[in-house]
Amino acid sequence: MFGRIGAVMGKELRHIVRDARSLTIIVLMPIVMTFLYGHAMSLDIKNIPLGVVDHDRTPESRQLTDAFTASGQFVLAARYPDADAARQGMLNRETVLTLVIPVGYARGLAAGSARAVEFVLDGSNANTASMALGYARGIVSKTAVETAVSLLTAEGVQGMSTTGGLPVTVQTRLWYNPELRSSHFIVPALIAVILMMASALLTSVTIVREKETGTLEQLLVSPVRSGELIVGKVLPYGFLALADGAFILLSGALVFGVPIRGSLTVLAVYTTLYIMAALAIGLFLSTLLAEQRVATFGALLVTVLPAFMLSDFIFPVRSMPGVLQLLSRTVPATYYIPIVRGVLLKGSGAALFYSNGAFMLLFMVLLLAASVLRFKPRLE
Repeated sequence: MFGRIGAVMGKELRHIVRDARSLTIIVLMPIVMTFLYGHAMSLDIKNIPLGVVDHDRTPESRQLTDAFTASGQFVLAARYPDADAARQGMLNRETVLTLVIPVGYARGLAAGSARAVEFVLDGSNANTASMALGYARGIVSKTAVETAVSLLTAEGVQGMSTTGGLPVTVQTRLWYNPELRSSHFIVPALIAVILMMASALLTSVTIVREKETGTLEQLLVSPVRSGELIVGKVLPYGFLALADGAFILLSGALVFGVPIRGSLTVLAVYTTLYIMAALAIGLFLSTLLAEQRVATFGALLVTVLPAFMLSDFIFPVRSMPGVLQLLSRTVPATYYIPIVRGVLLKGSGAALFYSNGAFMLLFMVLLLAASVLRFKPRLE
């Protein structure tokens, strides 16, 4: 049995070496997708056009404006004399957020009862507006407290329990990704998407290719059984997909600074299960379809869209309608992405993901069994 499986594996490896399409999928596609999506798919928003209406015109109000421009998230686009001018500037797409500093801002800080600043936002892009508002609130809170402390210290006030006092401050601790770098969130999930796409594409044409090239007859007269043929065709692509996964992981650590806090052995075991599930998808499609182009399109359709949209890659599944949440449970990436993020970013152990691994194992077994049943070693 093992000799027959080895023969099929050798045949597939020779085909991979000679097939430019397979080599492109194995070598070029993971490289391009890792660097393209790792750099381009950033959830961080920078250089937000900022407008300022400064009614106070004091050193403290200028310090607040400087804090916005020094943060890296905002770029001062314009200063306006009043709210009407700021509204016109936003209408002309000059700004996304306008900071309105009221009269008495500095006096309020000195007295411990600062006047509230106002944010005027362009809400036509809800995601950008919400992100800009979050950045702005953090900057104002931090700057107001620092300015108030400096003013009180300059006046000789020693404590914070004086009349008026300081505004209440909130101390925040960020675990696992303290710099809030979106690459640490995206790159681990990219491993899931790229491996799913590459694995399914590689195996989606294996049986179809035998039909198109006329080599199916040779398999029919050989002593190779259906199960042995399926295993022999899947294993070479499994090893190559593991190599792709190792490359993406190494690139993420060296290029994007993604930490590796957990066990690589645990990650390797679950990644192997995930790859085999992805390979099983492509192989099953290969037994269903009769043309390589159709099989390739089918593999992209059933892997790329679900892996992107229904797997917590970017959009949280728990926020989706109930029907889509149920549908997401049939997507292997939904179970693998928490594993790779947990192991890399949090150092999570294997026991936390036993149920995820069990689903991927069951998914793989069912599809491989279906592929064996679908592939009948006889001419129709």
